[in-house]
Amino acid sequence: MIFGTEYSLTKVRKNSITKAIFTIVLLFFCLFSSATAQTWMALEQSPLNLRYEIPYNWYVGGYMTSRSCNCTSGTINTAPSRDLNMVIFFSDDFDVDSLKKQDVWGYRFAAPSVIDTLETPHFAYNVEHSRWENDADIMVIRLSTQVNGKSYVIYFWGSDDVLNNMDETIMHIVNSISPI
Repeated sequence: MIFGTEYSLTKVRKNSITKAIFTIVLLFFCLFSSATAQTWMALEQSPLNLRYEIPYNWYVGGYMTSRSCNCTSGTINTAPSRDLNMVIFFSDDFDVDSLKKQDVWGYRFAAPSVIDTLETPHFAYNVEHSRWENDADIMVIRLSTQVNGKSYVIYFWGSDDVLNNMDETIMHIVNSISPI
């Protein structure tokens, strides 16, 4: 009888310890997964007639006007580490081909090495992969579309590793772009 009671208490202690360890592991997992999950910030860029999402910690650069670009307006968004950048040029006066000739702060898009198309919920893009003419170490993705007389050209650029590692982020941003 004494053996039975001791065994029973030992079994209860082991179950309590197992439950405590399980709870700690579960709590750690929950905290860790929420800390690594991407949080998104919705932007409504009325001068561009667009809304889209970017990671919440990205820099939002405001608007460019026709004085600083051959476009109606534009905007820049940058990752906090500044290793991934995004520019959107918009125009209701210039066609897509005119916007594609636009330099991005003195950088010119080299002839594309890969040309593809991408359908998103709101737009159909021509997608071109290349480099900057004056900085061949930087990979550039250029998306362009024209819808209802409005032209858009979107650039993402960074090192090969950064663009490959941030592929899901870039696709989330592109898929979130919608007209206002």
